[in-house]
Amino acid sequence: MNYTGTATASASYTWNFNGANVASGSGQGPYTLNWPTSGNYTLSLDVTENGCAAPPQSVPVVINAIPVASVAPASAVCVGQPGSIAFNGTALPGASYTWSFGSGTVMSGSGAGPYSVQWAAAGSQSISLTVTQNGCTNSTTSNITVNPIPTAQFTIPPSICVNNPFLLLIQAMEMLRQHTIGISTELPLYRELDQGHTAFRVLILQVSMCRLLLLN
Repeated sequence: MNYTGTATASASYTWNFNGANVASGSGQGPYTLNWPTSGNYTLSLDVTENGCAAPPQSVPVVINAIPVASVAPASAVCVGQPGSIAFNGTALPGASYTWSFGSGTVMSGSGAGPYSVQWAAAGSQSISLTVTQNGCTNSTTSNITVNPIPTAQFTIPPSICVNNPFLLLIQAMEMLRQHTIGISTELPLYRELDQGHTAFRVLILQVSMCRLLLLN
């Protein structure tokens, strides 16, 4: 804030900043001020020089609230599957929202959202948001986990005798062994076969939220 009157620096200046905190400045100024809360305030100044007092001057000022930029915690998603991203901070109507989803592709959404976004690569993906209202801005970043979709194959002997157990071999990518407890590359599964037809158990391989079904 700057003084724009005609008095010299040696004049007496009596300021009323109406509850503002003075970060810097004295006498004629300039001053750097900040208010702890938003609202309408009035600043006033009395100037006296050589025994002569200027008419008091009052100036209104509006202190705008700073928006709160916050992204709702996002659940982990699988590669190529859309995830929902939503704003859950505080902002006035008419605020602007600048989003960045990194390498993600926006399927739908605008403004505050929610957005439907999908990623083509696994890993921790960064989401950033800047909210602006009445010239005041606030920013935040968040992360979402994108899990890979496992690949899975299995083999079974082409000919099996009735009521004989068989060994079902599972061949899965290395990631499956790393992330799924109890699954290995050779897992014996026993199932009796009914005479006249073959029936196999449905095997579900799951890594985090991503799953493949092996059916036969």
